[in-house]
Amino acid sequence: MNQLITVGQLLDQTWDHYRDNFKELMTVSAWILILAVIDVLALSFYPSASELALGATLTGSEIFGVILAFISSGILAPLLGLWLLIALSRLVRFQLTGRKNDVKSGKAGSGSAGKAMLEGFQYYWSGFYISLLILLVLLAGLVIGLGPAFILAAIMQVASGGALIILFNLFLVLGIIAAFVLVFTWGVQFILAPFALFMEDQRGLNALKRSRELIKGRFWSVVLRIVIPKLIFMAVGVLLLAIIEYVIGLGITGVSGLNLDLQLRLGSLTRAAFPILIVALLNPLMVIADLVLYRDLMKK
Repeated sequence: MNQLITVGQLLDQTWDHYRDNFKELMTVSAWILILAVIDVLALSFYPSASELALGATLTGSEIFGVILAFISSGILAPLLGLWLLIALSRLVRFQLTGRKNDVKSGKAGSGSAGKAMLEGFQYYWSGFYISLLILLVLLAGLVIGLGPAFILAAIMQVASGGALIILFNLFLVLGIIAAFVLVFTWGVQFILAPFALFMEDQRGLNALKRSRELIKGRFWSVVLRIVIPKLIFMAVGVLLLAIIEYVIGLGITGVSGLNLDLQLRLGSLTRAAFPILIVALLNPLMVIADLVLYRDLMKK
């Protein structure tokens, strides 16, 4: 079996691709800023910290702010997140393989970015189904690991005894360990299943099988190449966010003076907008790294 791409090579290729295709990547990734706009709008109507602390009766506009914040974080964020993952993955695939959209067809925007955004909708339910299958597999790992302890707990409702309590505690400890091992192992084995859809058009269970096939025999090598780049990218993102929030925080303090509610509201608006901006910048890096790794696995 040929050696996989090294972590250093993976980082270099990811950064080079990101830098060379930054504008086109941002054409897709920047759509996540919709969440920032909605969050800022929601927080503009959101009740103040003092009102929430005192349990004051909310006005109609404040209730609107609460509902809008829930819709943004609880509904729109996961829906938009999956679409962006698919669209970015398809865009990076076009870029890696040299495929371009036929702009004369009029089927989508211009260039591969427009085609990728369209395919974000075309592949949406297939991607959702694969995500659901992975979730069910992970839940099965929890059930298998913790099931015996729960069954024994049910038995203890009708029968009691010191031996059962000791046995329950033993089953619970062993079950937690078993559940962790199963969830971690299956999570890694199937982590590339969505990319099997985006790269090779493998759907449903075939995508899960393809992911396991690519990772078989190189489990820890794949773990390192998936985890290390993301940790580095997130560390850079956290550093950028800390710098931005520090600078903006100084500005907010100067503008709001001693008005605590105004400081908290402006701070909330900042914390809602800038993390999403960082996510928009980092998302393509995450996707590129995974797809470069996936393509390397395909060749081995």
